[in-house]
Amino acid sequence: MPADCTSLLRGRGTSQPRLFFTLCFIFSVVIVVVIVTFLYYPPDGVSVSNGGHHSFDFEHHARRPGLRSELHGRSPSLHELDGGGGDDAVLLSSMVVDGNNHNDLDYKSGAVNFDGTQQEQHSETSPRLRHHHAHHNHGGKPAIITVEEVEQRPMLSNVIESRLLHFDLKGAPPKISYLKEVLKLAKRAGINGLLLEWEDTFPWSGSLSNLSMIEGGYTRDEVEELIDFAELVLDFEVIPLVQTFGHVEFVLKGAEFRHLREIDQDPQSFCPSKSETMKVVREMIDQTLELHKRSRFVHIGCDEVYNLRLCPICTAASEYKEDLFLNHVREVAKYVRRNGRIPIIWDDMLRIISVRRLNESGIGNLVEPMVWVYAEDVDRFVGWEAWEKYAEIFPTVWGAGAFKGAFGETLNIPPLSRHADNTDRWISVLTRESPKWKLGTAGLVLTGWMRYDHFAVLCELLPAGLPSLIYNSLQISIPASSTARIKNRVFMLPSQETDEFSSSSTTNKPNPSSSSEIPHDYNFISSSEKPSSSSSRHPPSSQPSPSHTHMSKRSPNYRRQIAHPRILMAKDRLARLSARSEISTGEIYDKFDHVAREFCQILNCPNYHTRLDHLLKGSDTELNFASRCNFSGVAFFRSLFRLKGLLHESNELLAKIEKKRGWVTPYNIRHNYSLPLRVDEVLAEVPRLKNQLQLVVKSIETSLKPIFRQEDVLEWIEQNVWDPWKALENLELAGNTLKARNVWPRRPIPIQWEMVQDLKLSRVDPDEL
Repeated sequence: MPADCTSLLRGRGTSQPRLFFTLCFIFSVVIVVVIVTFLYYPPDGVSVSNGGHHSFDFEHHARRPGLRSELHGRSPSLHELDGGGGDDAVLLSSMVVDGNNHNDLDYKSGAVNFDGTQQEQHSETSPRLRHHHAHHNHGGKPAIITVEEVEQRPMLSNVIESRLLHFDLKGAPPKISYLKEVLKLAKRAGINGLLLEWEDTFPWSGSLSNLSMIEGGYTRDEVEELIDFAELVLDFEVIPLVQTFGHVEFVLKGAEFRHLREIDQDPQSFCPSKSETMKVVREMIDQTLELHKRSRFVHIGCDEVYNLRLCPICTAASEYKEDLFLNHVREVAKYVRRNGRIPIIWDDMLRIISVRRLNESGIGNLVEPMVWVYAEDVDRFVGWEAWEKYAEIFPTVWGAGAFKGAFGETLNIPPLSRHADNTDRWISVLTRESPKWKLGTAGLVLTGWMRYDHFAVLCELLPAGLPSLIYNSLQISIPASSTARIKNRVFMLPSQETDEFSSSSTTNKPNPSSSSEIPHDYNFISSSEKPSSSSSRHPPSSQPSPSHTHMSKRSPNYRRQIAHPRILMAKDRLARLSARSEISTGEIYDKFDHVAREFCQILNCPNYHTRLDHLLKGSDTELNFASRCNFSGVAFFRSLFRLKGLLHESNELLAKIEKKRGWVTPYNIRHNYSLPLRVDEVLAEVPRLKNQLQLVVKSIETSLKPIFRQEDVLEWIEQNVWDPWKALENLELAGNTLKARNVWPRRPIPIQWEMVQDLKLSRVDPDEL
């Protein structure tokens, strides 16, 4: 043994110990270098923070072969993010409302806490993940990211990030099974949110029980089924819409709340000066949120409040209508905020209010306005001064176009060309205006009205609007080019990479490693042209992810899973909208060609090589082409075009008989005075049209029964078919009466004295006749 270590290090003593200690020294240095390198320069796919625990790099993981998940509207499944192997801890975030402080929106992770500890996970995860969680779970309590740690940041994208569909259920509410089918198709077309307007189909209870329909509304179980499907299976952002000022006819039409009307003759709006009004509004919000437990936003309506400052109480309360409006909206918004939700309102009443009044009211700190314009020329209705005002007052705004229910109270088929023009214009407007907001714009809603108000007749039914819904959804989900830039508001969680990541995402400089920039020689093609093996890597968008399959909202550990903000930032913003679309080189990228391809795939249309936008700008403005497709409700859609032709033919025949032919006019019928030979000639087409209308309406009844209740089917038939059929029936009966006469009186024909009285004409002396 050497005498001491010093002698060994200086070369004295035996050579073998000297070599041993030299190797030990070199090994120690290497270990230190490796540790320092790992801490400051982590390898791809792993970042080290918060005490050295590993967090997941979604951008790197998404680039792994065969792993890119469809990210338009849902979180990737645990299996997808894990790549089918390995033991990476997957980080999924969920935004929940802290039960102790309803004003704080807290983020919680589904696997790894942001303080570095492991969170508890749902019991139905894979055995490998359960073992991983059990190993790292310290105490089992999930860490909470406080509201101070959550940020809202802008993201530049070439599509609108939040794309919502609106269901107006106050007219012909479809069965839940059909609504779910529509939602699955909408998701495939790029929709990732749902705005639900229940009105009198909601299962109101207690003091509000008389607001519900006597029969035909939804039960609590049905409401929960639809919400759970949208949120848990499709991962939609679901927003309830509760009218709290105007358009409350369903509340005020009865005797129970008649005293809350602004004017007694019109149940359109509440009187904001009566204290009981807020009591009713609060109860409506409470009952809505009882079923919409996970919603982050509540739309409180407040559009078209025509009756303002008309009752004596309101006249005495304020000199200005604007103050009455803002005071009521502020009270409702504060109540929604106290429940931990963000209130949204329609913007039309704000357009005429000055910046000074809006600032003094403090409304900008309470609500987010949703700007709605359904006409093709958006700028005509909301000019530059309105956008400047909103940018000064509000932190962000929403937009709202329409896929049906906007161009005629009695239409049966949406004029798709007009809706497409409106949507296209909205894309341009949001692209132009979004930089005005530090956080960007919040999103765009495609509204689908069933009635113009509670008392109006039905307009286009949902099956008739489905092709328009899919086409317009694709319009806002597929970018026009890689150079488009829309500033979108996103929720962010801070991390050590956040600033760098955000700045890299908001630059206009192309990123060679990201497919979010499409070169001009790229084109979208269907996976039907690809090897079938790729389909296994990309499950259909309508299929629930494994992380959602077994979750129950009643589970005490339930937390709503939404796409982590870093997924939103890292995702391919021009990626496929469904599992079947791939990017391939070889052709110039054409948005409308891709829209046509996706449209035909989603609605199962035959191969069609003409761009649909050319059809819409030509003779097929309602896209009759879609009647060749195969989707739920297509039989009704197909019948509508046949019915449209028959009604047009019937109206022309009726007008011709009454105005252009001289033998079966109302005058002839009143006096039973005509030539039988001519009557047969004039009415020859009436029996044929009657029979054809009966056949078509029978087909319509059969096609609508699986979608709507019988009462709703009959209501639509009465409003759209019965009157024209009755007109033909009455003509046929009148013709039979005219032909039955074979003796006629001498002229003059007796005067109709009722006409003289009605029109206040000079009375003629019968002796002078």
